[in-house]
Amino acid sequence: TRRSSDLPAGAEGGTLVVGAGRRTAMNIADHPEVTLLWPTDAADPKHSLLVDGTAAPGADGETFVITPTSAILHRARAGR
Repeated sequence: TRRSSDLPAGAEGGTLVVGAGRRTAMNIADHPEVTLLWPTDAADPKHSLLVDGTAAPGADGETFVITPTSAILHRARAGR
């Protein structure tokens, strides 16, 4: 089972376009305010990124368009 966090995101004109599983889509329908997390990885092991935004269904019916409202680059603790 894929989690929504496992799905790739793309940028489009100041918005983020993301896929979502069935349950995530149902949650977004009830609560369109979302937070996306890009965790630390090998390319940047010291920082993760959190983006808050509002989600709306994409035109293709398979994605969601996130309009960011705020973001923070979070420095990971040493030793992680």
